Amino acid sequence: RYGRILVYAIGATIVHELVNIGRNFYAGAANPLPDYLDVEVMQLVGIRFVGYLIAISLIYLVRRLFFRG
Repeated sequence: RYGRILVYAIGATIVHELVNIGRNFYAGAANPLPDYLDVEVMQLVGIRFVGYLIAISLIYLVRRLFFRG
């Protein structure tokens, strides 16, 4: 069960990054790819991952508490 939550959080983070790249591409940015070697960019990606991990965990918790009574 925890592995599934982790996979969903990783998948959500990857999809979020792909959407950001797509938005930058369609906005006409000279370089639509973020600089993933920059520490600040990686901190934002990490914070996003932790946020998705917490959100998905809460969804599973609520689902387990209220819908499998």
